[in-house]
Amino acid sequence: AVQQRVLALGEELAREVDEKPEAWIAGARQCLLRLLLTLRRTWQPPPHYLGASHLTISALERIMPAVELVCSAPSRRVTVMEGAGACSLSETQFRFLFRQTMATTFGKFVARTRLAQAARLLRSTTLTVEVIAQQMGFSDASHLNRLLTRIYGCTASVYRRRVATMASSREVAGLP
Repeated sequence: AVQQRVLALGEELAREVDEKPEAWIAGARQCLLRLLLTLRRTWQPPPHYLGASHLTISALERIMPAVELVCSAPSRRVTVMEGAGACSLSETQFRFLFRQTMATTFGKFVARTRLAQAARLLRSTTLTVEVIAQQMGFSDASHLNRLLTRIYGCTASVYRRRVATMASSREVAGLP
């Protein structure tokens, strides 16, 4: 099951890179993070790692509980306090470490994760923009549209049309 999930995420990442849809870099980053999270959850350290007191926990490992928290419930607005608590860090330490490690603030990471999930729903479902906005914890459809326009460069309806057009073009060309 894990191997299938990793392969599916790898295929999704390859599609993002190959097709380069609107804001593909953000989509690729989200996919890569989900891939790393999946691998992290299943990784077992080799026996010689166990009990090695000289090993230090990397910055990514320190913030991973917060990343897992956000990715496990992307519709939820996780606060800095919750993220810091998940990592057993003070808010100040957490903010610094998160920004240093992820090259963005925790708040932006949470917002972009929620936005990426909304974009996935736009691509893969026929739910209305209003329903997607509500499910993903945005105040309303116009709030979702403003964020999509800022990050993806278009509104939800335009994004959905572009994705459908690209999919039909690929089918016509006989591509997967």
